[in-house]
Amino acid sequence: MHPVSPSSNRAPLSLHYPTLNSKRRDDLDDGMPIRTGLKRSAEAYAHSASRTQSIFVLVVCIAWMAVSSGAIMINRSLMVDLGFRYPVTVAWLGLLTSTALASIWVELMIPKSHRQQVTRHDYFTRIVPVGFFMALTFQCGNTGYLYLTVAFVQMLKALCPVVTMLLLFVARLEKATSRLVATVVVISMGISMASFGELNLSVVGLVAMLTSVVSESIRLVMTQHLLVGRAFHPMEGLKYIGSACTMWLMLQAYLWELAPIMKTRAYEVALHNPLPFIVAACAGFGVNALAILVIKLASSLTLKVLGSVKDTLLVAVGVLFLHEVVTMLQFAGYSISLCGFISYNMIKSSQSASAALNTPRSKVIGVDRGGHLATSPPVTPTKSSV
Repeated sequence: MHPVSPSSNRAPLSLHYPTLNSKRRDDLDDGMPIRTGLKRSAEAYAHSASRTQSIFVLVVCIAWMAVSSGAIMINRSLMVDLGFRYPVTVAWLGLLTSTALASIWVELMIPKSHRQQVTRHDYFTRIVPVGFFMALTFQCGNTGYLYLTVAFVQMLKALCPVVTMLLLFVARLEKATSRLVATVVVISMGISMASFGELNLSVVGLVAMLTSVVSESIRLVMTQHLLVGRAFHPMEGLKYIGSACTMWLMLQAYLWELAPIMKTRAYEVALHNPLPFIVAACAGFGVNALAILVIKLASSLTLKVLGSVKDTLLVAVGVLFLHEVVTMLQFAGYSISLCGFISYNMIKSSQSASAALNTPRSKVIGVDRGGHLATSPPVTPTKSSV
C-alpha cells in the first residue's frame, strides 16, 4: 500500500474561486488589481499635474500683462505726474538695471558651456548697431507719453508690424504674400482712422511715436539679419543688447539731459520719491523675465496675443481712470487695426511652424524677439547619417 501524500486530500485549486472563470483567475494571480490601482493613481496624478500646470501658465500670463502695463504707467507717472520730464534718463535707469540683473542671471543660471561666445568685433559690428536703435525706440517711446494720451500711444504701437514687414520686403528677408500685404493694409487703415479721430493730437508726440515705431522695426530687422545663427538664451540677448542700449542711452542723457537736470535740480524728485524710481528701474527686467516664461510655457504667439490684450486694457485704463477721451472714430479704427494685428501674428506663427517642419534635420533652438523660430543649420546627409 502506497503512502498517501497530504496534498492529495486538498480540493482542486478551482474550488477556491467558485465564481471566477480561468481567465479572471489568471489575471488575479498575475497581480492585475495592483496594476489597475497603479494606473488609476498615475492618471489622477497626471490630471492633477496638468491642472496645476495650466493654473501656473495662467498666473504667469496675467503677471506679465500686469507688470508690463505697470511699467508703462509708472514711467508715465515719473515724467507726467512727478514732473521728471527726462525720457532718456528714465529709459537709461530701466535698461541699466535690466542689463545688470540679466548679467547676474547668466552668471548664476546658465552654464559656461551653454553660453554664446561674442568677440569684440562681433559686439561692435553686430550688437552695438542693434543697441542704438533699441535706445532710440525707448527714448522716443517715452517722449511720446509726454505729449500724447496713453490710449493713443497704444493704438500707434500697432503700426510696428506694418513697418517691420515693409523693411523685411525691402531687405528681401521676407517674401511678400497676399495675406501679409492684406494685414498690412488693414492695420494701416485702422491706425489712419484712429489718428484722424484723435482730439488732442500733438505733432511732436506723433513724430516721436512714429520714430519709435520705425526704430523698433529697424531693430527687429537688424536682429534677424545681423544675429542670424546666434542661438542666444533670452537673458544672454538682454545682457549683450541691453549693455549696448545702455551705453547709447547714457551718451544721449549726458549730451541732452544732464545739464538741464543739474540746472533745475530735477534730481531732487528722485531723492524725495525713491520708491517709484526703484520700481520703474526693476520693472523692465520683470517684463523680460516673465516674457521668457510665457514663451517657454506657452508660445511666442501667446505672448503677442497677450500684448494685444494688454494694449487694449491700457486704452480702457486711459479712458476710465485717466479721463482720456477716445472718439468713436478712434475706437473703430483701433478695432480694425487690432483685427489686422492678430491676423498678422497668426500668419507669422503658421509660417514659422511650417518652416520648422520643412527644414531638414534642423533643430529648433529658440525664439527671437520678433517671434521667429531660430533653427540650427541643417545636417547634410552622409553615408553614416542616412
